[in-house]
Amino acid sequence: MMKQPNLKARRAKLVKNRTFIKYLSLVVAVTGMASIAQAGLVGTVHQLNDLDSQAQVNLPGIAGGDAANGAPSGMFQLERNRGGSTDQINDMQQQWYWISVNGGPGVPIDALGNGSLDHSSGRRLFFSYGDKDTTVKVRYTLEGSRDGAFANTVTRGVTVQNDSNAPMDIRLYSYSNLALTQILSGTISENGFHAEVDEQARVTGIDRVRQWDVWTSQDPPTLISEAETVVNEPYDAVTISNPTGLIAQMQKGQALDNVRAVNPSGVNTGENIAFAFEWDRTILAGGAFSLTESLNVIPEPATFAMLTAGALLLCRRRQAVR
Repeated sequence: MMKQPNLKARRAKLVKNRTFIKYLSLVVAVTGMASIAQAGLVGTVHQLNDLDSQAQVNLPGIAGGDAANGAPSGMFQLERNRGGSTDQINDMQQQWYWISVNGGPGVPIDALGNGSLDHSSGRRLFFSYGDKDTTVKVRYTLEGSRDGAFANTVTRGVTVQNDSNAPMDIRLYSYSNLALTQILSGTISENGFHAEVDEQARVTGIDRVRQWDVWTSQDPPTLISEAETVVNEPYDAVTISNPTGLIAQMQKGQALDNVRAVNPSGVNTGENIAFAFEWDRTILAGGAFSLTESLNVIPEPATFAMLTAGALLLCRRRQAVR
């Protein structure tokens, strides 16, 4: 006689399978949402303040700051003369770090995820990003100046830590897109003075890049603002280019092409210049690689004289690199 199927057992098994499928679907959905959230991290803006200077840094995925409102990742504002008696000036469009690990593509460090705010107080900001194998720790310190002194220094420290159990080849890029002497507010803007500005950049030593503004409508043309970025660790490559082309190089994880001087044709072209340093290192398991950089915005006597006399307005277009 044929054995009758156990309908009760079959129903129980079916319910169990359906429950597992629902659970699996939930896991997939949650994982997918986490991946989407990681891919589109919400930026928050954190400030550094010293005397009458201020820097603003967008840290995607790290809470505790103001809404980013479309600002690029990293430092996107470096202001002088916030005291109000002279023009308020911004010298920064974007400064940030990209990293390639074991020959992979270059990614901005916030793409590693797991952002952590380690210290935020006054003129200092310390934070980190990392995945299961790699941690990048960054330290910003602002040394500002009083209104009218026209100077800023930002010291940056970076540490890449190998959290895996095998040696790791890294290619670290430090990217800077300065926008020197961009007037934000003040009596000069209100008076409506205008000037033509030509911005240039050049590798000027084994450890530095210099970038400067020239007021071309003066006779002779007058240097009105300059900045110098100095690194303490020997680099493997450095290049000056337009932001789009330079970011494309970093995204591919490739070696920079060592263009050491750029002077775009025409004027008002400074926002089209960017530069990056590259370090290639092998980090042993559990080891780390560290470096320090210093960005010095240098006041010029001619700048001070013209600006305090109310004789200059620099009108600049900004094309934020995201």
